[in-house]
Amino acid sequence: GTGNLIIKIFKWFTVSNDKGKEMDQAELVTILAETIFLPIYALQRYITWRSIDRITVEGTIEDHGIKAKGLFYFTEEGRFLRFETNDRYYAVKGQYIPYKWTAVADNIKTITGYKIPADFKAIWSLPSGDYPYFKGSIEDIKFSPLVSPETYISSQFALTCWSAFRCRHIGQAPGF
Repeated sequence: GTGNLIIKIFKWFTVSNDKGKEMDQAELVTILAETIFLPIYALQRYITWRSIDRITVEGTIEDHGIKAKGLFYFTEEGRFLRFETNDRYYAVKGQYIPYKWTAVADNIKTITGYKIPADFKAIWSLPSGDYPYFKGSIEDIKFSPLVSPETYISSQFALTCWSAFRCRHIGQAPGF
């Protein structure tokens, strides 16, 4: 498949519309990182896992010849701490640069009957220092009435079955 990162203001003004092989890989690794919100999705046949140590697991996702991977870190008790990857690209004046990207999620809540991390943030590790460019909180999840979370394991297009996330978020990317 292909990935595309579109940033708009008020749904009308396009600030950025990034495409290409780097964005394909970047968006694929984003899907991998989002398994922290829907763990059953981690069982898809195009995602593989390798244990690094007692608290670290490497996940690899592959689609149409594009591969991306990242590390999932957990506490000794098994609680998720963070996801890190170098397979996500930061766009600077038309160039794509692979900087470390970290997703942190915590504040486990029961939402719509499922325990998930409700608060999350995304951080770029830039040469100038860490830049937390996104912070969000999940307030509600609505599933398609025809697709329950349990059916995600058999769905090749699992993430398209999410009908809505209602989130609050803050932040902006440097340079905008």
